Amino acid sequence: MDPEISCFQSLQRLKEGSSHPLAEAIIERAKIGRCLDSRTGHPGKGVVAEVNGKQSTCWKASSNLDSKVLCGYMLGVVIHVYNKRRVYLLPTSFSIMYEFVKGDSNISDILKGKVVYLLVVGNTKTAEVPGITVAGANPELIKYTPPADAELLYYGKCLSIDGVPATPDGKPTPALISYTALRLTGTPFFVVNSGLMVKPKIPFVDIDAPVGGNIAEERAMDIKKVEEAINRARIFGKNVSKVADVLIVGESIPAGTTTAAAVLKALGFEPAVSSSMPENPVNLKKRVVEKAVERVNNDDPIEILSAVGDPVMLGIVGIALGSEKPVVFAGGTQMVAIANLIAKMGEVEAVIVTTKYVASDSNADLSLSPFPVVTADPMLGKSRYEGLRAYDHGFVKEGVGAGGLTLLSYVRGIEPERFLDEVEKDYKCIILNVT
Repeated sequence: MDPEISCFQSLQRLKEGSSHPLAEAIIERAKIGRCLDSRTGHPGKGVVAEVNGKQSTCWKASSNLDSKVLCGYMLGVVIHVYNKRRVYLLPTSFSIMYEFVKGDSNISDILKGKVVYLLVVGNTKTAEVPGITVAGANPELIKYTPPADAELLYYGKCLSIDGVPATPDGKPTPALISYTALRLTGTPFFVVNSGLMVKPKIPFVDIDAPVGGNIAEERAMDIKKVEEAINRARIFGKNVSKVADVLIVGESIPAGTTTAAAVLKALGFEPAVSSSMPENPVNLKKRVVEKAVERVNNDDPIEILSAVGDPVMLGIVGIALGSEKPVVFAGGTQMVAIANLIAKMGEVEAVIVTTKYVASDSNADLSLSPFPVVTADPMLGKSRYEGLRAYDHGFVKEGVGAGGLTLLSYVRGIEPERFLDEVEKDYKCIILNVT
């Protein structure tokens, strides 16, 4: 079905295969005709439709049923028919906010409840491999990236470093997006120290996880310390979930996509992971991964995590296994690797939410996830600032829960245009130091 046909035609086609009374009622009220785009004043695609007694101009139907596009559902009308297909009636000027790329979930309903956000931060010495990551203005600052990300969420500035974490050419940390989302939604959050080299200058939860080793040269972590830290994270996850309806869990760890690739390889997958760079150092990662997996002794998930994983993984694994509520893994291919470990260790109700920039990365394979996957669009490609538009050109892409917290903002009624405007305000203040 054409994703942009008139809502009358779309509903009429659904009516032919269904006797759903709501579909019939709206078909009766729809009037075919040209209408003006509410924003530009120019003729728009669509019809004038009366829904629930209110007339709305310039609607279109989005019915890309195969990919289950979810476009601005809170401003549209969802038509459910007997075969569970959906059509969303939307203003023609409206943008796609989020989309399922694998599976299905009631994620929009889940996020309307009480949310607690957890940022799990740590370090792996794998980041010391030259060229493996750009998560820091220079190699000496890479170890400061996770604590600085955490400080930014609390204070709107970093205390451990001057400025904020950025790529060598100045692309800002995705913590900026997360900061904006947390500010707008008023969501409570906690930072979990899961193997940091440098402690952040904020209140944080410490599960006493080890710093990760360089998997190109050695096993990642001692297996006993991994088991102990997972158990502490499990206890924390269980208790924090008692005050929430859902946990959103994000991460910050330089070189995390490389350890994710190694975990996926050890689990038997052909690893396909994203990168903070447009030119993903695939061959370098492949060499590191191939060398690392030789140290894996068996297919037990704890053994794999200890041999080739990183400390942030163990923190998230423990939190998710301990949670008594649904978990949203806010991240990209790193979360795919973590999800596959969890799937071998216990039952968890979960969904992965990432940015559209990860989904657009030809090197990333989100279909490897055992859980549904949703992508959200922070709309940075429309920004007036080059540093933010760079995300749409393949830089940075994701991190610090940016995708999941963007989706949370949309579900809470913040329109994409306003969200981008607020991100730009924070960019101007925090990055450009202009008040």
